Amino acid sequence: MQGRGLLLLTACCWGVHWPVAKFLLRERPPFSLRATCCLGAVGFGFLLAVMRRAPLAPPRSRWGMLVVDAILNDGAFVVLTTLSLV
Repeated sequence: MQGRGLLLLTACCWGVHWPVAKFLLRERPPFSLRATCCLGAVGFGFLLAVMRRAPLAPPRSRWGMLVVDAILNDGAFVVLTTLSLV
């Protein structure tokens, strides 16, 4: 049941994101807006990890794949969604 609730929350946040981002683009430059959002997400993620006492660093063997994934997935997502909103 918790999984469905989190899925519903994610879908709602995703749906609200586009009109809010489009509105905020009138106030701030595109990549400045995205950088602010990304920094907020990183801070929130660290806060959750600390509250749950989860380890913050992945195992050393996973760093290479983590960097590739971050560049291709998260980096491309931020750049392409920002360009699409402009």
